[in-house]
Parts: sequence; C-alpha cells; structure tokens
Amino acid sequence: MNQDKNRIILQNVVAEDLKDIFNKTLEIDMKDIEIKNVITLLNLLKDKDEHIETFIATPSLPEGMIGMMLLKTYYNINIKRTTFIITAAILDALMTRGLLTAFLSLLGVVKQAIGKINPKEGEYCVLLKAKHLKDNKFDINPKMVYSNMKDNECMIPKISCKFMKDNSCEITEFFANKIFSSLEEKGAIEKDGDNWKLPL
Repeated sequence: MNQDKNRIILQNVVAEDLKDIFNKTLEIDMKDIEIKNVITLLNLLKDKDEHIETFIATPSLPEGMIGMMLLKTYYNINIKRTTFIITAAILDALMTRGLLTAFLSLLGVVKQAIGKINPKEGEYCVLLKAKHLKDNKFDINPKMVYSNMKDNECMIPKISCKFMKDNSCEITEFFANKIFSSLEEKGAIEKDGDNWKLPL
C-alpha cells in the first residue's frame, strides 16, 4: 500500500488483501462482507479523480511448480483516504445494526443516487431509517423518520454527521424535511401525492 497520507493506493491486490487492509488500517471486521459489495460502494462514493480497476488473471506460480491454474480477481485502487474511511464506517455501522442487506438492496435500485448522497448532512441515516420503516410496514415521511431518529443513538457514528452530539442524533423535524427534499432531488426517494416512497 502506498504511504501517501491523503490517498489509498493499492496495486494488484486480491480480496483477502483488501479485507486485511480494512481490518488493520481501520479496525473493521470484514469476515462477513463480500469484497464485491465494498467495491460497489467505493465506486459509488468516489470522485472523478479516484480510480478503481477490477481485472481477472491467473496467479503466478513459483518456477517449476505445477498445479491447477485458477483465475483470481485483482484490484488496482487509487482513492482518497476520506472515501476509504467513509466506506468503512458505513459498512461497520450497517453490519453492527443488521442493516447491510437493506443498504445493499438500496444500492441495486438507487445506485446512481447513492453516490450523490452527503453522509455529513445525515442523508445516509435518513435513507436507511426510511428503508427500515418501509420494511416494517410504517408510513415513510419526514415526521416519522424524525421521531424515530431524534435522541436515539446515532446510526453511523464514525461519519460524525452534523446532527450527532455525544453519539446521539439531534436531528430536527425541519432538517428531516430538508433532507427528504434533497433525497428526492437526487432520485433516492419519491414523492407520491402526500406520501413518500422508496423506489424498491
């Protein structure tokens, strides 16, 4: 791994190497996460000056060694350290709270919107809370999301969004409404008359 303090630069790494980097650098337990989901999230969060390349090749064997030649997936990654940290924080929070499946289902439908969502503005938490409410047959609206988040433990504390105070969520109903409007503009949530819905 390149030692640039502002970027993570990896060349020809395999899934096991990438998991090990998450484990050691950011203390994120990756044993139950598929690397393809990590790459999906990194691709959605990265900027234009960040690059991720995936390719398949046959691993080299020591000279004279004969064995079954299996194709392996390799990664070349050049991203900002902040992108790497936010990705790790999201994955860590989702695993801890059992929300990983919900989030990945969102990726499959609103993946173009996910890359535009601002973690520091509380938009990830609002979207995940909306998904949680939907899955439990509750109405989705700013007031419902606000009442389920306000004064409760922060959903993704490592991101330290502007509403977090002492690990608690201090979102207001006013900002819940603003975030819903922002998510609508980004295509992550839809207004349906007086109601809101996720495009799932």
